[in-house]
Amino acid sequence: VAGENALIMLTYNFRRLLNLIGITLFQKLIKASKSGNIEDIKQEIMEYIAVLVFFKAFFRQKMSLYI
Repeated sequence: VAGENALIMLTYNFRRLLNLIGITLFQKLIKASKSGNIEDIKQEIMEYIAVLVFFKAFFRQKMSLYI
């Protein structure tokens, strides 16, 4: 049962990751990690993370206005 639960949690977190970063960026990450050229997409990853941080802060601020 513990093994089945671990697989369920793995697939849940993997689907969550794909929903957050998108399939296209995930494919680029996999290709870059296989070829060892992470530096090629480093800028794109940093821009994406900056957007996620912005939205997280924006929605946190919006929610605190309603409380």
